[in-house]
Amino acid sequence: MDAEKEWVRFPATIRKDNRVTVPPEVRKALGLKEGDLVDLQIKKMELGEVK
Repeated sequence: MDAEKEWVRFPATIRKDNRVTVPPEVRKALGLKEGDLVDLQIKKMELGEVK
């Protein structure tokens, strides 16, 4: 997966400390580690929209 060209979509929640957690399989596929900066697009979803 080319991290500079690929967009990955996944549902996530914002934690109490205002952090969004990237799932382990996505981190591994993109070669991400703690402290890496990422480009993030956010769209609020209703619970029934999760696919």
